[in-house]
Amino acid sequence: MMISGQKGFVKYEVVIATVFVAVMTACMVVVMAKKLQGAKVAACNRNVQMIARELNVWYAEKGTYPSTPQELDRFMNEFFPEGLICPVTGSSQSYTIDMATHEVRCDHWEKTGSR
Repeated sequence: MMISGQKGFVKYEVVIATVFVAVMTACMVVVMAKKLQGAKVAACNRNVQMIARELNVWYAEKGTYPSTPQELDRFMNEFFPEGLICPVTGSSQSYTIDMATHEVRCDHWEKTGSR
């Protein structure tokens, strides 16, 4: 209750404003988390495209695709000596190359259903 002539906020106004700010902050956290996940998936897709492109360079230079696990290791070490880590899973073991079709995949596609 305000006394005549006093200026300021009533306790309820402060509580309502605080609750409003808290709700808006929570909404922004959810939105930003979705945006971050989308950016990680996009970065992973770029990594997959880069591996596929370098696989074609290997084929152009050698006349054949890597056909054994040792050749795949040599391919990855030659083109990606620092390694590639999937931004979604955080693992360097996420990327696989199908020996028959030479298709590059990431493990998180099966786990999350997103490409």
